Amino acid sequence: DVILCVANLSSSVQPAALDLAGLAGLIPVEMLGYTEFPAIGASPYFLTLAPYGFYWFELQRPRH
Repeated sequence: DVILCVANLSSSVQPAALDLAGLAGLIPVEMLGYTEFPAIGASPYFLTLAPYGFYWFELQRPRH
């Protein structure tokens, strides 16, 4: 399994642009609610994190 953890250690909202091109095609699934996020592509992956917010993603292969 591949897990991606992203954390905001700031007291203000923060945007994040992640270079995940090496993981293109995988789908981030948020591990607390099992919500699927858009698939990773060649472009930077953009997220917005709440103050002290975090995401734990399990990166899954697409289901066909």
